[in-house]
Amino acid sequence: MLSNFSQFVRQITKFREIRLFRLQNLRYFFEEKYNTEEFEKILKIINENDKDGLKRYIISYKRVGELLRLKTEKGSFSHLDDLIPIMGVKVLEKFYGSMLDKKSLGLGNPIVPSLSIDQISSFERVLSLNVSGNCLSWSLIRRLKDDSVKLEALYYKPFAILQKSHFLVVLSQMTDLAQELPTCDLCVCEEFPSQVPSTNMFSYFLQTTQARSMLLAVLASRPAPPKMISIKTVAIAKTFNTYVGSEKVSGQHIVDTMFETSDNLEIETKLRYYYLDSESEVKEHLSNTFLRY
Repeated sequence: MLSNFSQFVRQITKFREIRLFRLQNLRYFFEEKYNTEEFEKILKIINENDKDGLKRYIISYKRVGELLRLKTEKGSFSHLDDLIPIMGVKVLEKFYGSMLDKKSLGLGNPIVPSLSIDQISSFERVLSLNVSGNCLSWSLIRRLKDDSVKLEALYYKPFAILQKSHFLVVLSQMTDLAQELPTCDLCVCEEFPSQVPSTNMFSYFLQTTQARSMLLAVLASRPAPPKMISIKTVAIAKTFNTYVGSEKVSGQHIVDTMFETSDNLEIETKLRYYYLDSESEVKEHLSNTFLRY
């Protein structure tokens, strides 16, 4: 038994030595990666922003908390590599890259068409829209002058597209639904992973894609059409840590917390209770629209 314990201690010691060696070799990884202007811009953002400011970039709430705790304990950062021990290189490349409006590692361009963070932040009224095979859901926010946001509307409406419906029937349904969508400056949709549906899901997949395309086309035909962008599902999931292995899981708990505790989010009482009192399935659709902001 003592021998096993000694072996365990040696393994732990070896692991720490290897980890220390790797960290030492990464010590100047980001200092060499970015030029002086980029280096100073990233440090300024990290050192001067609070939780809500940092969440504008590609980083999860959990990582933001770790960063802020470290900053509280040790003061302002002077090296970009100071965060490698708690976040790792891959996470930081995405985080730092989003500050410089660069493509995120492993995601290609998560937003199509490509817009910078400053451009996205310039839109006052933002509509997040979701169409599934049997429901329409959306949320609308308005950016306020003090950099906070106000949730102005939440909406969930079930509808049915009968199998093998004529495309003009579907177009008529989407035209009616579009009348209920509010005016906005920017419309955000989710780009789902490219995949070949199974035989029994092909009809559902085709009808959902058809309905979503028609609804956006009707929205784009308005006299003052909004700018439209799509954001990849994987980008949302990685930002909020809603992946377990390779599977995306619910983000309801994240939105629940935001609705209950966020200081930078203004919500009317009736909308707050509408969301919190909704059934789980409805909350799932509504939370998916909200996590795109």
